[in-house]
Amino acid sequence: MSVALEQWRGPSSLALDEIELLYWQVEFAAPGEPALTEQINHHYVTLLVAHFQRYCRAVHTEAAEALAALFEPDLESVIESLFKQGRLLDRGNPTPTALGSDFSRFGFRFWQELEADDRLNLRHKKQLERLCEWRNGITHGDLPRKQAAGLLDPVDLTLEACRRWRHELGALAISIDRVLATRCQALGRPEPW
Repeated sequence: MSVALEQWRGPSSLALDEIELLYWQVEFAAPGEPALTEQINHHYVTLLVAHFQRYCRAVHTEAAEALAALFEPDLESVIESLFKQGRLLDRGNPTPTALGSDFSRFGFRFWQELEADDRLNLRHKKQLERLCEWRNGITHGDLPRKQAAGLLDPVDLTLEACRRWRHELGALAISIDRVLATRCQALGRPEPW
């Protein structure tokens, strides 16, 4: 298991648990105040995307470091920087397009390999797209337009929707870890992590 996945399952999971705890504290203290729980759900979405992006960036870095270590020391930093140069995960959301672009640098078709690893990854990919759409609507103050245009699924953001997305991303992270480790092994790194 990568250090990135350990972080996803540890500190990131705890941070998301705290948001759920806050939700229930507000729900208990101020029942019938949907504006407060709505704000917590918005925060949950943005935090969930941020932590998943951190996982993806970290596991990408771990793979780049593991593969670069196969080269002579004077080339190692050059190879590692080439894997990470212009990485979309450093400046944008962890959308399926960004993930496919960044992880394809390791010489494989990222989403095809993930779908071969677990057929549910096709659904996880779609849910990631939906989550990022919600995140962008929230952070860019664009929810009314996106809702009017029918771009948000689910239509209403609930704690249950956030929990579903969290579950989907957790399953996707496990699969990414497994597929990326297999790819590193195929490229000559028997134990990348």
